[in-house]
Amino acid sequence: MNKQQLIDKIRQFLELQPGWDSYGALAIDPAIIEAAVKLVEAVDVWGPPWPTVVPCSGGQLQFEWDGQEQGLELELETAATIHYLKWDPPIEEEEIFSIDDTKRVVELIEWYFGTLKGD
Repeated sequence: MNKQQLIDKIRQFLELQPGWDSYGALAIDPAIIEAAVKLVEAVDVWGPPWPTVVPCSGGQLQFEWDGQEQGLELELETAATIHYLKWDPPIEEEEIFSIDDTKRVVELIEWYFGTLKGD
């Protein structure tokens, strides 16, 4: 995978219609999709390992990295905010911050990559 393929995957979620999960899920907010694309373009530390990008039933979008015991999730709850969850037992941490804080996004992704190397 590369950045363009990640962007293409994100844009595919524009095709999801309401009820896409057969349980009444909302369509993914186009503003969130475009914010996710801009975030991918602005940050240079995406992978490998590349995140899995998944739609959320409330109309949001989430990037997920899932290791053996550690993980990182960056959920775009709105086009302006990211809610992150990181864990590396026994530590678990979550917070909400501005999507414009790309430095924080880089720190979180680098933290995850560091856990894979045993840093």
